[in-house]
Amino acid sequence: MAEEYMDVVYKLWESSWSEDAVVWDRDLAYDPAKIQKIEHKGKYFSVSGRHQVHPSPQRTPVLFQAGTLKTGTAFAARHAEAVFMNPATIPLCKTQITAAREQAAAQGRDPSSLKFFPCIVPIIGRTPEEAQSKYEKAKSHGDVLGGLAQFSGYTGIDMSLFPLDEPFAASSLKGGAAITAVLASFEASLEGGAPPWTPRLLGERMAMGGLHPSPVGSAEQVADFFENWVNETDCDGFNIAYITNPSSLEDIVELLVPELQRRGMMWDDYAMPGGTFRENLLGHRHLAEDHYGAGFKYGRDPGLVSNLEENGAGKINGLEKASSKIDAGAETKGEAVSTKGEVVTNGESKTNGEYTMKVVAASA
Repeated sequence: MAEEYMDVVYKLWESSWSEDAVVWDRDLAYDPAKIQKIEHKGKYFSVSGRHQVHPSPQRTPVLFQAGTLKTGTAFAARHAEAVFMNPATIPLCKTQITAAREQAAAQGRDPSSLKFFPCIVPIIGRTPEEAQSKYEKAKSHGDVLGGLAQFSGYTGIDMSLFPLDEPFAASSLKGGAAITAVLASFEASLEGGAPPWTPRLLGERMAMGGLHPSPVGSAEQVADFFENWVNETDCDGFNIAYITNPSSLEDIVELLVPELQRRGMMWDDYAMPGGTFRENLLGHRHLAEDHYGAGFKYGRDPGLVSNLEENGAGKINGLEKASSKIDAGAETKGEAVSTKGEVVTNGESKTNGEYTMKVVAASA
């Protein structure tokens, strides 16, 4: 279903409107001859019509995906431009990024064009002691049972069946392979001498932002952590989560960002001020030519769409001819000339007895 859904939205975003369909002069907003009707009939979706609004500067928005399991990785290799990740360790993060980029290359894409952003939950202080104090304070307000309830809701595993302080192995939980893999990776991330893996520890971590890596320290120490992950995993940035709002975010802006900028790890300004999100993230405005969705660009596959040519007596793709509503030579002033498709004229215009001459919009 997800693959077919992407085909539908690519057709709407990329295939329906020509780049020069938007005119915006005094008498004409859109050129209807350059707005195509897509036709899609699949297993899950049936769509016949035009995209209802003119394209944004990017056309297709930047495509982020969350998840790097087997199915998600294959989906990302074809569609994603960036991926949110949830690895607990550097080795797992590196393995997931390598696998996804290899699959992207197999799809004919530049593997470096796929960007990865693991989630990190930093707790930052002006000194290591201040950071540790913030951690302890946040932990004192955490709800262990609430964290376990959240985990149970995510996974379908009833954690109330396990004694809070009885150690257990991730493999003992009767969850899917994905849950076992997440818990096993978190177990592997526990430092030597850490307490055994128990429901209480799981609940504490869930209450403190989940099973993401969570460095606690000064801005310099947390920046070291970030830098090590970038160097070792080949990730492209981070999806930074917070413990408290707004103080966690203020610490990132006031303490961490200046340190990352000092190291040259973070930009001082956008690469293209005033540019689109994709231009600043990837360096180009539209989907890359080697992206699957680029194959749907306007005019590339005439089998995907049905343009505004006459396809029936008295109709253009279901829009009635203006002559069926207005006599030849009659003047119109912003009124609809069709009850089907709302072909609307803008200001004073004349018809030639067959079609209106100045069309603002044609919508199915």
